[in-house]
Amino acid sequence: TNWIIQAEALLDESEKRKPQQKEDILKRLKAEMNDMRPKVDSTRDQAAKLMANRGDHCRKVVEPKISELNHRFAAISHRIKTGKASIPLKELEQFNSDIQKLLEPLEAEIQQGVNLKEEDFNKDMSEDNEGTVKELLQRGDNLQQRITDERKREEIKIKQQLLQTKHNALKDLRSQRRKKALEISHQWYQYKRQADDLLKCLDDIEKKLSSLPEPRDERKIKEIDRELQKKKEELNAVRRQAEGLSEDGAAVAVEPTQIQLSKRWREIESKFAQFRRLNFAQIHTVHEESVMVMTEDMPLEISYVPSTYLTEITHVSQALSEVEQLLNAPELCAKDFEDLFKQEE
Repeated sequence: TNWIIQAEALLDESEKRKPQQKEDILKRLKAEMNDMRPKVDSTRDQAAKLMANRGDHCRKVVEPKISELNHRFAAISHRIKTGKASIPLKELEQFNSDIQKLLEPLEAEIQQGVNLKEEDFNKDMSEDNEGTVKELLQRGDNLQQRITDERKREEIKIKQQLLQTKHNALKDLRSQRRKKALEISHQWYQYKRQADDLLKCLDDIEKKLSSLPEPRDERKIKEIDRELQKKKEELNAVRRQAEGLSEDGAAVAVEPTQIQLSKRWREIESKFAQFRRLNFAQIHTVHEESVMVMTEDMPLEISYVPSTYLTEITHVSQALSEVEQLLNAPELCAKDFEDLFKQEE
């Protein structure tokens, strides 16, 4: 190990020397390396015997050390023979990892094809990743110049070519998307403006519902009802715009806003349903020995809000339960009320 450390230092120093001086250092180190090889082989044999005869605990201690020795001796031997510094394994692994990290999003965007996203309307994406791709290609060239393993050099070259091919394909797709975005930009910005305005209006309506006083002001509820009906028309108009943009290739772009609008509309519908009022029967009890039940007509004003339907059914059921409870009251169970229909005859 001491010799390896000294040899590495000499090789680093030789990089700064003149060619002849560097050559002299390499010759000297080659001779020393040949002398060291039997010692390394002997150390390996001793390590193998220890690991075979001293059990797992000894193996756990010896194996990492002999593995490091083998790696370092192989690296220094290669450097002495070729006169070139070997590339650290971590550097090569990092290069492969960086290329893969860039290839994945490039491939995902290529799969998108010419379908427009919202970003295509907001900026020119033709130069995105340009600097990163260029830097990775340069790193690959540098590695190829320094590496001596032909197989690894070929692997680096293949990855460079793949990256360049994907990047060129994506640049072409982005150019097509940008052209299409420019053609329908007027419709897009009109759609976005109206959709954003509608979302703000729904927020305002929600605030109005939350601030309604107790008891509820029927006049204000009707005003909100009319406002919602008007916004329903605007919602349908925005949806028609979204359908048109989708047909022009912007389905992916309009989807997030459409989802948001639909969600907010359902939330407002649900909250407004709580404020709907039905004119149910007014039930009055007459004291003494008789009970008179006065029931008004119960016109059901069906709102355009679908969720109101369930609320109305609940109120009707409650009203019927109250009538049934009154009919079963003790006052109506007295003898005077037995065979009531016969008495009327």
